[in-house]
Amino acid sequence: IPSTLEKRTELMLQLADDKRTLKELEDRILRLLSESSGNILDDEVLISTLSESKGISTAVNIRVKESEIAAVDIDVACKEYTQVATTGSILYFVIADLANINPMYQFSLIYYVRIFNKCIDMAEQSEEVDIRMQYLEASIMRNIFLNVCRGLFEDNKLIFSFIIATSFQRHRKEINAGEWNLMLRGIGLLDLSQRPPNPDPNFFSEKMWDFVYGIQCYSPQLCSDLCAHMTGCTDEWKDWVNAPKPHLLPLPRKPTENEEEDKEAKEAKEAKEAKEAKEDKEDK
Repeated sequence: IPSTLEKRTELMLQLADDKRTLKELEDRILRLLSESSGNILDDEVLISTLSESKGISTAVNIRVKESEIAAVDIDVACKEYTQVATTGSILYFVIADLANINPMYQFSLIYYVRIFNKCIDMAEQSEEVDIRMQYLEASIMRNIFLNVCRGLFEDNKLIFSFIIATSFQRHRKEINAGEWNLMLRGIGLLDLSQRPPNPDPNFFSEKMWDFVYGIQCYSPQLCSDLCAHMTGCTDEWKDWVNAPKPHLLPLPRKPTENEEEDKEAKEAKEAKEAKEAKEDKEDK
């Protein structure tokens, strides 16, 4: 890309010089025509100027075509690296927003550009564009994160990581605006008139159940039946919530018919065994 950009810049500068020269030649030709008397074919200066103008016009047309070809090559090359540029822009705005956490966190654009360029130089090389992009993104993410973390308080580093992750998810539309606002600001002015009844008010507070309904409303593609699911699988959700590390466990799911039959059979067997044990104890 740099060599192509340099060539295009040279062509543009040369085109500007050519246009200026053509303008001067046009003015000169017009002046010679106005001052010419008699047969213009006998005016050697005029004929020479016309020939020079024609030669420059031909050269200009060639350079214009070369410039157009270079522009196409540059556009194609730039589009291949759009993903890397997007990564850089997302990271920059995340870093710029750190000042909202603490006014001490001030990072200038000049500082960021310097680190960004250094990351590009440090990235591994590859002839394959896809592999090269992976190397670039890895280098940019790792080195910028480490450099910025040196200037953050320890308790803000995890927040910085979280904002980076969610910023990329929001860019990829994995988190929509409604979900993001729900997490930051709560349910807001959400209409609760259609909210299903709380299946267990002793366990789920009204505020908690409002949030569950908010998740269902703001994330319909993934959680369209969340309230109904939690109502039908309340015990499973309680076990999940009370687990030491629920975020490491799979979300509760509705058991299949076979699983329900197995569960009922197991409960019936346990009840029968308990009854038999009680009867044996009484007989003794």
